[in-house]
Amino acid sequence: MNNETIILSGIFFLMGLIFQAVPVILKYLRKRQSERCTSMTTATITGYVCRRDDSSTTYAPVYHYWANGQEYEKTSTFSSSRRKHNTGDKITLYYDSSNPKIIYVEEEQSVLNLISVIFHLLGTVFMGIGVVVIFCTYYVR
Repeated sequence: MNNETIILSGIFFLMGLIFQAVPVILKYLRKRQSERCTSMTTATITGYVCRRDDSSTTYAPVYHYWANGQEYEKTSTFSSSRRKHNTGDKITLYYDSSNPKIIYVEEEQSVLNLISVIFHLLGTVFMGIGVVVIFCTYYVR
């Protein structure tokens, strides 16, 4: 077994570990956010913020809600290529009672779930390539 093969398989395996870490981190952050945001309210979608770059346009909903007797408006950190709701639609959101500007919208978690699955699959593929390269180099002759 030559050094290049060991380095190549190590790089693939390490990349796989990094890809596997992303879903774990996302799960931790989602759990922390949901545990922090326990007060519930109904929000109205008052519009969308349009975000453009060279190749795409995405839309982030703007939520208008009441919390602790005060009015708030917050633009979602999530955006998508299509508007999932109409302006005026009502959704349930959760907020941190000590800082109502921090919100958690359960509907938005499906995007993070998809990202987690993709990274998990990519991590598995990269780790598998690393293991197969070592196995084939060492045992197949």
